[in-house]
Amino acid sequence: MDGRKDDERDARIAERAYQLWEEDGRPEGLAEEHWMRAERESRDVDADPADAIAFPDEPDHDDPTPTIEEQADTVAPEVSPPAARKGRTRKPK
Repeated sequence: MDGRKDDERDARIAERAYQLWEEDGRPEGLAEEHWMRAERESRDVDADPADAIAFPDEPDHDDPTPTIEEQADTVAPEVSPPAARKGRTRKPK
């Protein structure tokens, strides 16, 4: 890689590492771990962008997966079991 591409890649990794740090609650002493995770993600993107996982700040508008709100709208209401009929009991066979 040339210097310019290295700088762009490092900037992308730094930005992603910062996002990971924020997502993890901004813990102290884990900068190297966040950098390595971001670097792995970057390698995955560079290797085959079609197989890469999109960064959270890049929504995938083609994703057919419904949002949590959409999923909540489709959940069936709770159904109580049918009431037992009075006076009728079944004996086991």
